Amino acid sequence: MLNTDAPYFIVYLRCPAERGLNDEGCGLGFIDCPNYIPALRLTEAALAHMGVQATVERLEVDSDEAAAQTCFLRSPTVRVNGLDVEAAARNSRHFGIGCRTYVVQGERQGLPPQEWIEDTIREVIAAAETTL
Repeated sequence: MLNTDAPYFIVYLRCPAERGLNDEGCGLGFIDCPNYIPALRLTEAALAHMGVQATVERLEVDSDEAAAQTCFLRSPTVRVNGLDVEAAARNSRHFGIGCRTYVVQGERQGLPPQEWIEDTIREVIAAAETTL
């Protein structure tokens, strides 16, 4: 049974539309990163599946400076209490504006698997329980 008394904070970061088409695939005229809404729904599904109440914050990063300040690894970035759901990317310093891809079973895709989100939620819960 998961202890859901600790606060959980999930952050979404998205790429601005004004950047135009680049090699990461963000296109001029997009209101948001094309994977932003699907990532939001995926995170909400993970939270519902686990029965965890959380605050979901959406933060727009609109400059390279803001990307560096927020450790933005491109969009969509999903974090649980500041912890990136892609364990292999947690030490990355390749901050910037653009669309992010995730390598899942050897294939690149625009979303992290729901399992990664749930695993990170469990990791945050376990860390919170050990500090109590």
